[in-house]
Amino acid sequence: MNNKTGLLNCISLNVRGINNPIKRKKVLTYFKKQSTDIAFIQETHLTDIEHLKLRRDWVGHVFYSSFSSKARGVALLINKNLTFRLNYMENDGFGRFILVDCVINTNRVILVSLYGPNLDNPEFFNDLILKLAAIEAPCILGDDGSNLLLLVTPSNTNLLLGVTSWCKLVTPTRFAVALAQGMKELGLGDVWRLRNPTCKDYSFYSNVHNTYSRIYMFLTSHPLLSQIKTCSYLAATISDHNPIQMKLEFHHPVSSSPRWRFREYLLRHPEFVTFMNAKIDMYLEVNLNTSSHSNIWEALKAYMKGHIISYVSHKNKQKREQLAQLEKDIRTLEIDHSKTKHPELLGVLKQKRISYDNLCTSKAEAAMARTKYHYYEFGNKTNQQMLCPPVKINYTKTEPSYSVIPNL
Repeated sequence: MNNKTGLLNCISLNVRGINNPIKRKKVLTYFKKQSTDIAFIQETHLTDIEHLKLRRDWVGHVFYSSFSSKARGVALLINKNLTFRLNYMENDGFGRFILVDCVINTNRVILVSLYGPNLDNPEFFNDLILKLAAIEAPCILGDDGSNLLLLVTPSNTNLLLGVTSWCKLVTPTRFAVALAQGMKELGLGDVWRLRNPTCKDYSFYSNVHNTYSRIYMFLTSHPLLSQIKTCSYLAATISDHNPIQMKLEFHHPVSSSPRWRFREYLLRHPEFVTFMNAKIDMYLEVNLNTSSHSNIWEALKAYMKGHIISYVSHKNKQKREQLAQLEKDIRTLEIDHSKTKHPELLGVLKQKRISYDNLCTSKAEAAMARTKYHYYEFGNKTNQQMLCPPVKINYTKTEPSYSVIPNL
């Protein structure tokens, strides 16, 4: 949670499989760059053991539902900086949904990451509605409604669950009707549509059909709607789906600053080594004969720490600006192409996405290299980390502190 704004940042994204370690790292890095507090992920294509590997870096808690390494799979990633307490967790066992009843800071809320079936199966959503109705708490549901297109009813013209660029109105599926009825019973609203009643935007582009559609959304309980500050679609950079981002007000505690540590990988960069040598020569030229060698050494460390922080911050700022500009260009091209369908725009869009992917890949590879170095730097030396056997912790099997779903 952003300590300056006090907003809880939620992002939902269909990742289209993250079996590859590099892609998995790119996805986690993307969420970190977006300052994500809660990530709703669909189509992970991970097993139970592989899902636990998502608990790293900024992720403090992982909750998931697995199916196979080739299909389905949903997950919820909770930022470690959030004050989080689990009350209850349930999944369907088929990689379709994960439901978490929890307390974030001082707010009780139900979090659901949903990947709806492609088949017209209303019983699936009816069962989920019964589970949500049994818990008396507001709900945030990150939905990949790939079965849904458009549903407009005479009684509620704002119930717009999906938009396509090639049709005005289609016959709603039984699944869509079940979802609409469940939304009405639970008091859920399509956040983006409620905040943008007259706008058009899309979350997926089909190359095969040359069409745009809006099938990814956040559904929240009406008591939370007044706390929502923004809801928008982001550029499709690490997946062919556009992430949807929602920010809402939650009370939060103040967290402490992390401890600074020198990154050894910087020594492999000739530019950094040249920069360091120049600063050291400049310092010694001025201070070599001013005090004892021990004092000079201690002061040199503080002096170089400041320059290292400045150097790294400058480089990180350049990379962030480059990525931000690419994201902005990609989003602009997506909007323009959805209106014109011009093939040249599509070519430029693909090139921008390749450039973005290359930057993210190099960053992910560097991060993984640092992780491997952490485990291999001891070699054959004895170390507590090497001596102690790994302890298997199942983060998703926490028992509830109280019963929240009565016997029906």
